[in-house]
Amino acid sequence: MVRIAWEIEDDVRPAPNQVRNDVLRTTLTHSATRISIRVRYAELRRLGGGYTQYMQMVTNEGVRRNLDLAAHRDDWAGRTVIRRGRDGSPVRCALRQSIDYTHNVIAISFPRQCASSPDG
Repeated sequence: MVRIAWEIEDDVRPAPNQVRNDVLRTTLTHSATRISIRVRYAELRRLGGGYTQYMQMVTNEGVRRNLDLAAHRDDWAGRTVIRRGRDGSPVRCALRQSIDYTHNVIAISFPRQCASSPDG
């Protein structure tokens, strides 16, 4: 599941004629060693106070992981954290992430072992 939350000071109303920050596609791929997530937008823009993208994963073992990518006016490059689904505690993990505002893509990858652990 992917969910986007915006921190906008203005009144939020449906705008079917605007494509700004609309998600077109989310792709999750994995290899023997890494998991990669790409989110393609119609038009990714630095907007308002910022935004947070939440991604929730459940492994075949039933382990839940929540990824939170937050970008805001003081840090448009953003920061990503992986959290355990059970208690929300951070998972120590070597994340790679990028936000490409020119090509309208957010990319996150991390070692596969970060998605699974005995402590859930």
